[in-house]
Amino acid sequence: MMTMEERMSRTGSLVAVGMALTVAVVAGIITLGSGVLFPDAPSPLRVTSPSLLFASSADVRLAVDQAQGPVTWSVSSRSGTVVDSGTTADMSTDVIVPKVPAPGLYSFSLDDGRGALAGTLLVTGVMPTTADPFFSVATHWGKQTFASSTWPLATTVPLVTGLGFRQIRDETTWTSVERTAGAFTIPDFASELASAAQQNDLRMLFVASYGNPRAYPGDMDGPMTPPTTDEGRAAFVQYINSVLDANPGIDKVEVWNEFNRPRRNTSDCQSGACYATLVRAVYEGVKAAHPDVKIVAGNTHGIPFDWFADFMNAGGLKYVDYLSTHGYASDIADLRNGIRRLDALARSHNGGKSVPIIVSEVGLTNTTTTPPLGNVSRVLNEDQAAAGLAKIFVTMKSLPAVAQTVWYDALNDGSDPTETEANFGLYRQPTPQISAFQPKPAAASMATLVRQLDGYTFTSVASPAGDVTAYTFTDASGEERRVMWRNAPFASTDESTTSVRITTPTGRVTNVRSVTGDVVRVLTAGTATIEVGNEPVYIDEGVARG
Repeated sequence: MMTMEERMSRTGSLVAVGMALTVAVVAGIITLGSGVLFPDAPSPLRVTSPSLLFASSADVRLAVDQAQGPVTWSVSSRSGTVVDSGTTADMSTDVIVPKVPAPGLYSFSLDDGRGALAGTLLVTGVMPTTADPFFSVATHWGKQTFASSTWPLATTVPLVTGLGFRQIRDETTWTSVERTAGAFTIPDFASELASAAQQNDLRMLFVASYGNPRAYPGDMDGPMTPPTTDEGRAAFVQYINSVLDANPGIDKVEVWNEFNRPRRNTSDCQSGACYATLVRAVYEGVKAAHPDVKIVAGNTHGIPFDWFADFMNAGGLKYVDYLSTHGYASDIADLRNGIRRLDALARSHNGGKSVPIIVSEVGLTNTTTTPPLGNVSRVLNEDQAAAGLAKIFVTMKSLPAVAQTVWYDALNDGSDPTETEANFGLYRQPTPQISAFQPKPAAASMATLVRQLDGYTFTSVASPAGDVTAYTFTDASGEERRVMWRNAPFASTDESTTSVRITTPTGRVTNVRSVTGDVVRVLTAGTATIEVGNEPVYIDEGVARG
């Protein structure tokens, strides 16, 4: 406990002459028996805006509280250019209305004389009215341990929909639904998720997991043990159907999570063939009650080709609408090649036809330390995660077999920068001084990607120069949009660039945009050279001159 002398040293000097002191604290004031008053340490400056995600520049507001004098503030673009600044009145509470020129990611700095408070805000601009189901994101609203603390529905659903997502991947565990054998009850947090999904037109890929040893101890000996008896599998199906009955927003069911991984499956039934038995039971039982719901099988840790071959050889493809896998990788080439190989394997077992693939988890964690066991998806900072997000979605969208890609995940699951699992999100958790979730560069990257590719279809991929890859997308009118980057691992520290020549037709201009949407160059008619690095750029070629 802090001593009185220590407390006084923080609030001011104490003058006492040979007397005992009686202390009381009332309304933040330290009262001494001698009648001398010392104010308690003032509360720190806070930003209390309920959200730092804005649809337009005109909406931007920064609500400040507990200021101890005028607040000097500035708002800067991602490049560091100050776009607006000023000083508030000498009031403890105020609202700053900065002039933000365009959609993009901005940083802000506020100082009331006690040191700067920094944060970020994102202006998305006009998002597509019809969402592309290819883009999905993992959420943890259905995870009981997160539902009311790190993932409050009321404040976090708008963060997801505001980036253009209408597809999510979430869960409600078997043990939370069937606490005793034969008694199925949807927990409150899952009911609240179902209501929020309906109100916000969200479609959900539901992860059906894990084991239920409490209700079926004779079948499963632990929570990571799948059912292997007819009774257990029938109960597993009934649990899924109970969740589907309660949440009509679920359009796809993913069977188990990482069945091939001993950490997620502690039973002796870990083979692809054994998994096929469970998938068949789910397919037949769910289709009988919910014929329009799609069954997704695989959901594997990595892309285990031998395991998938075993599943297919056991007839598993007869009971799936989609295959799924987790695509964590250190380089986009590894992920691309893995998905192509999985597609080839499926075609070889399916009469030459592809089975649609969902990359149901893929992401990058910007943890500040190397995890003890390593992590192929670890990057060094938030900017690398933003660049990697664009590379992953663009590349997966270029593969005909990939029907959907799910970014893991929407929010940081914690605030510890050294914790791997806490730093995959598109937003940072609130802090004592900033009460809203703060957008990371990856959130701006996602919003930019959705806007840039809206109405565009992949047409080709090429190498315009050296080690640069360029993906071309075309809209219905024939207008082209390219996304290009220099090939390197997601966590590469090589900042060198490659020159690429861009030709703009007469009477047109070409906008070069950063991965977070800033227009970094405007090219007029003729041929110009741009420098392309590891971070993707968007090339809006042939834009009509205004």
